[in-house]
Amino acid sequence: WRADWAIFKAFCDSQGLSALPALPTTVREFVRHCIELQKKPATIRRYVATIARAHKVTDLENPCTKEPVRLALKEMTRTLAVRQRQARPLGWAEIKAFNDGAGKGIRADRERALLCVAYDTMARRAELVALDLEDLTFGLDGSGTALIQRSKTDQAGEGARAYLSRETVTYLRTWIKAAHIDTGALFLRIIGGGEIGGRLHANIIADIYTRGSGAE
Repeated sequence: WRADWAIFKAFCDSQGLSALPALPTTVREFVRHCIELQKKPATIRRYVATIARAHKVTDLENPCTKEPVRLALKEMTRTLAVRQRQARPLGWAEIKAFNDGAGKGIRADRERALLCVAYDTMARRAELVALDLEDLTFGLDGSGTALIQRSKTDQAGEGARAYLSRETVTYLRTWIKAAHIDTGALFLRIIGGGEIGGRLHANIIADIYTRGSGAE
């Protein structure tokens, strides 16, 4: 704990920031600093736990429970390509390979955005096609969130905010601009050589998952 705290304290001193009490944004920047240094996820989580413990024993508000820190830890998982133990239909390695080879054009723009949103949010197909532009929030740091409004596990119907990485937001912005979306449905059908149609159907997403950029 002393060694972990010394590392955090040194970072804060170098940035002219307070270590105790620390702001949530300070811990967020520390996590990102550790990511840049290629620290292992387990090590970064231990650092955050040590920061939390230091605030607890001094009866200060724990900054590590706040949204900026939670999002930074999720970004860490994505950036360092740490896979959860649960099996997924597509892993980040497969999605990255698809994105790198999808080529150019509006269809590729849509499918990059779609697959990355699916990966970040772990939303079902029906939930993905139900997304509207108004459900997105983009942050100043380049990341964002998506409001998943139609979840089977959402008994109260309140929806849930899901994190979107900076890479996903970049793909989303490219798709939104290419499709001239200013309101309503986020993922749209592409007809013929590039004409934009109505809201994408859930069954078409299954084709995109399995066949790649050739599906409508």
